[in-house]
Amino acid sequence: MGFKTLPVMDLTIKNVKLFWNENIVKACISINNGRIFKISKNKPFNASETHDAEGCLLLPGLIDIHVHLRDMQAAYKEDFLSGTSAALAGGVTTLLDMPNNKPPVVSINTLLEKMQKASEKIVADVGFFFGIPKNTKEIFKASKAGVCGFKTYPHSPLSPHEKNILNDEEKLTLLLKEIKKSDKILAFHPDLQQNSFLNHDTKPPDDPIDFFLKKHGENNELEAIKWLSSIAQNTNTKIHVVHMSTQKSVQEIKTLKKRGQKITCEVTPHHLLLTDEELRRWKGIAKMLPPLRKSSDIEALWKGLIDGTIDAIATDHAPHSLEEKSRKFEEAANGICGLETMLPLVMTEVLKGKISLSRFLELVCKRPAEIYRIKRKGEIIEGNQADLVLVQTGKEEKINPEKFQSKAKHSPFAGRTVKAKVYATYLGGELAYKEGEIMMKPGSGKMLKL
Repeated sequence: MGFKTLPVMDLTIKNVKLFWNENIVKACISINNGRIFKISKNKPFNASETHDAEGCLLLPGLIDIHVHLRDMQAAYKEDFLSGTSAALAGGVTTLLDMPNNKPPVVSINTLLEKMQKASEKIVADVGFFFGIPKNTKEIFKASKAGVCGFKTYPHSPLSPHEKNILNDEEKLTLLLKEIKKSDKILAFHPDLQQNSFLNHDTKPPDDPIDFFLKKHGENNELEAIKWLSSIAQNTNTKIHVVHMSTQKSVQEIKTLKKRGQKITCEVTPHHLLLTDEELRRWKGIAKMLPPLRKSSDIEALWKGLIDGTIDAIATDHAPHSLEEKSRKFEEAANGICGLETMLPLVMTEVLKGKISLSRFLELVCKRPAEIYRIKRKGEIIEGNQADLVLVQTGKEEKINPEKFQSKAKHSPFAGRTVKAKVYATYLGGELAYKEGEIMMKPGSGKMLKL
């Protein structure tokens, strides 16, 4: 009787702290051909390379389903290399990129051009949203090209034809039917108002921040959710509410889910942790849409995360130049960067006991993969892609935007104390980031066809 020869792994990561069956256990992960081959308490196989991760918590690579990687005509804000480098530094291995680029992604030609440019630069895995096309036949073409879903902006349509569709319920119904046929999801920004003071008919008051908060108030968000969900219910189309921010919206989503609506939603770390008082302090640096809300809204969002009403946490990473964020408030650009702060910020809340580690992993890994049907990602299980992040916990440090991989080296979280830090990130079993250094070559990431 002969002895069975054990395979030699590509990589073994040993002495990790692994969250397993609701407990933290010491474990070893063996990786072969980019996938998790074996999880065990002891080293099961020899490997070509072994990494000792003593003291580090091992998590699945985070999946961020709402990111603006810019590039194209806005590469000065961010490009595919800097954006995906920021992702790796934040423990994010998979990103879904939004279509409101310059030029906007509302045609197949622009989509393919964007994909080609991304393929040359990305160092993480990236999927793409598609905007609302002029010709609904492009819905099918975009779906075949592998987009993760479609995105609409009721407050600021990407094109005149999108605005025309949104203002005509019959045309919008036809659009939703086409999206349902494609078996994709429609993500939408819940705000029915214009987003620029410059396009507003009235003169801004003495306090532009008050004006901004009222213009993008809680009822604008609520009415947008009610409006689109009622039309989508008639067509049985799956919809996803991005960056939900208010107590009223949480309650509405809870009601819709109880009725059986095909609806999911996400929340950002900044809407979980910052109030409108920080907006007054930071002014343009903390300006985003939807705006920061009241402490009562934050409380409702946390409850929604814990009870399952909210499906995911996503960054809405929206980088701008410092000059664009430093203009007078009514002209400052909307959006902040978030790829490098999500994990430290929310893991710190986990360590405080605000939310369980199990629920955190569902919100940033498992559920995002389920919503957009991203296969073999989101969990540390044998057979899944070896997208992993090693996290050091316990030691306090302050967020320093000057160290960001992103081109946007500013944040309303600057100086905030966190107790979690990304030590290393693995993409498909390859060491992609370690202690401030990107280890992957441009173009090493995969283009996701979903």
